[in-house]
Amino acid sequence: MKLALEYLQKAAEEHEDADALDDLGECYYDGEGVMQDYKRAFGYFLRSYEVDDEHPGALFHLGCCYCHGHGVAQDLKKATQFWSKGAKLGCTD
Repeated sequence: MKLALEYLQKAAEEHEDADALDDLGECYYDGEGVMQDYKRAFGYFLRSYEVDDEHPGALFHLGCCYCHGHGVAQDLKKATQFWSKGAKLGCTD
């Protein structure tokens, strides 16, 4: 798992890959292979969205963060906006 995280970190940090940023955010959100850190997870989800504002994972995960107040102040309006945008793009999560 450690080697996989290193490669994921490299893709996320060095190449600003939206998928890698979103996946790394999931690791921190769920505490998979790293200590759970909602604030850090939110940061990765946000960077993924900034790289690709139509990334379905980023839209879903940002909605979750705003809905539950994980890593960011709870804001149900923003959560709904991210989820609605994702739904319009075909995201089914």
